[in-house]
Amino acid sequence: MSGGLASRGSQSVNRFRAVASNVGRRVGAALVDAFVLFLTARLVEPVCGVSLWDLVSNQATRDALSERGSSLFLAAAITRMWPYTEQWYITMIVLSGAYSVSFVALAGATPGKMALGLRVVAADGSRATFSQALLRYVGYWISSWIWALGYAPILWGGRSLHDRLAGTRTEIVAKGKSRWGNS
Repeated sequence: MSGGLASRGSQSVNRFRAVASNVGRRVGAALVDAFVLFLTARLVEPVCGVSLWDLVSNQATRDALSERGSSLFLAAAITRMWPYTEQWYITMIVLSGAYSVSFVALAGATPGKMALGLRVVAADGSRATFSQALLRYVGYWISSWIWALGYAPILWGGRSLHDRLAGTRTEIVAKGKSRWGNS
């Protein structure tokens, strides 16, 4: 009987390690992708007419932030920056969407996922389609809007909200295999 308990304990430890490895890889992949997008954004910022650094370093913003007599000095800064931040946010949303959707649909993974040995596949194991990649990106936003609770199932080895919405799953690529299972 003790052999059965030891076996179940060993299975629990192995499952915990697998889940922790998956969570760690996914967080690492997100950080790599964020860095790639940051670098790309720096190249694309001239398209939106202003850089994020310009927003926080321009004289109007400094003036608004220095209006300490007003209890709404931060609101004043945001109001003065809004025409620029709106352009910047729209540009970044389009850029990150194009990045995520195109890499998942065409390559099966973003550069961050590729670097950390992950791939995105349809629930049946086939390649994710363009529409699944697009739904997955929309799901990122929904997950984020609900206090990131859409990501919580990953902590227990489950599929995230964006994977469930899109009918996809994120899996670890086995060593010695290509992203699509053939050596």
